[in-house]
Amino acid sequence: MKTVFDFLVYHKDKLATGLILCVAILGVVEILQATPFGPGVGSDAVVYITSARNLLAGHGLGLVNPDGTFRLLPYFPPFYPLVLSGLGLVVGDLIEGARWLNAVLFGGLIALSGLEFQRLTRNDFFALALSCLLAFSSVLIRISSWAMSEPISLLTAFGGLFLLLKYLDDHRRASFIFSALLVGVAFLSRYAMVASFLAGCFVILLFLQGDFRKRIVQTVMYGLLSILPMAVWFLVDFSATGTLGSRSSQMISDLPGRAADLILPLKESFYNW
Repeated sequence: MKTVFDFLVYHKDKLATGLILCVAILGVVEILQATPFGPGVGSDAVVYITSARNLLAGHGLGLVNPDGTFRLLPYFPPFYPLVLSGLGLVVGDLIEGARWLNAVLFGGLIALSGLEFQRLTRNDFFALALSCLLAFSSVLIRISSWAMSEPISLLTAFGGLFLLLKYLDDHRRASFIFSALLVGVAFLSRYAMVASFLAGCFVILLFLQGDFRKRIVQTVMYGLLSILPMAVWFLVDFSATGTLGSRSSQMISDLPGRAADLILPLKESFYNW
């Protein structure tokens, strides 16, 4: 018994890492079990899957109108349907591909968050607890059970921000570049992930070692790298449609009312936890 105890104490870091990975695998199984007939498809998911199918059929990334004309992907950024179309080349069935993609992304988010928290805090128990909280989050399970862009945007956003924290420690250029690109991909997956882009810029501006001028230069470089994927999409979209994502801007006077509309969904998310 003492030998077993000594082994567990000596290898506790590896044991915690293994348990976190087991919880991540459990998360993959959860999503597969929750979607035996495929992920939920409706509303936004219809646009994603139809656009991916049209791209595979040679029409382009977008929708075919009733009159036969083509419309470039409206309202949504393109990364998720692009990934679906890539999966379609491999698995054929986009619905089944979306199901497995969401399951793997959910497991990846659990593993990434748990392992990174373990690295940052050196606390195996809380890292494992965080992994379990994510694995049994009704909010994350629900959004991962639909063919939507949230899972891929969350994983790339947090992956980018975790790499940025690593860059603050090791100052490796690779960490900086890949962090910016991942945050940019998250933004290219879902417009709301502009928050991760802004968070990354503020982290560099406030916490990077060095004088203020260096931080400004690094922030600008990070911002330009992060915004590059979306800038390319905006250029393609505007040249084809004359709009940015088929969306229009709102008046500043409307913002307080829209902010108030967020209170109820936030309450529901809190209660679900």
